[in-house]
Amino acid sequence: MIQQPKAVFFDWDGTLVDTLPWLLTAHNHVRSALGYEPWTAEEFKKIIRYSSRELYGQLYGEQESRAHDLLTAYMEAHHLDNLHVLADVRPMLEYLNDMGIPTGIVSNKRHSFLIREVSHLGWDPLFRILIGAGFTKKDKPAAEPLLKALESCDLQPGADIWYIGDSETDMLTAQAAGCSAALIRHHHDNEHLIETYSPTYVLDNCGDLLNLLRKSVLAA
Repeated sequence: MIQQPKAVFFDWDGTLVDTLPWLLTAHNHVRSALGYEPWTAEEFKKIIRYSSRELYGQLYGEQESRAHDLLTAYMEAHHLDNLHVLADVRPMLEYLNDMGIPTGIVSNKRHSFLIREVSHLGWDPLFRILIGAGFTKKDKPAAEPLLKALESCDLQPGADIWYIGDSETDMLTAQAAGCSAALIRHHHDNEHLIETYSPTYVLDNCGDLLNLLRKSVLAA
């Protein structure tokens, strides 16, 4: 039986907006400037589970500070240029809003950039809380960012809290916080995540998520 959620929280990149190719370009800008070989798309998919705040020290050592500066400058200049909303996202978010179900974003994108991107799309009224990298002491896959989002909405972890994401990081975050994990596939090859993490819900796209939400409301 589908349980109607008390709240639904989302990852951002790759879940609601398609920015993965652009993010790869941004990180490879840093790597080229520092004299490293650029990542392939497959290499990037494996490394992107961590935020740059946690990753860059391991990768770049004494050049960590410069790496962060390069990434920040590049993103400041370009992060709104290629912000593509995935199909059916807006009607799905509006449905949640119409039903009075609280929503929020919990992302590993730098918090200030996340705020700007949501505002750029005119989506501020659709979310109760936005949490990006650096907002809490630890970033995903730690539970802390999602738990902070719950706290801000005066909610407790449980099966009736859904966390929607497309990556291993998101599945780990949902499990660590004691919430229901929903894997949204967007036609990526991520069968291994289903086998490893057994998410509560597996969806092909945001249209499927909208249909699931409607069914959960009817079943309530």
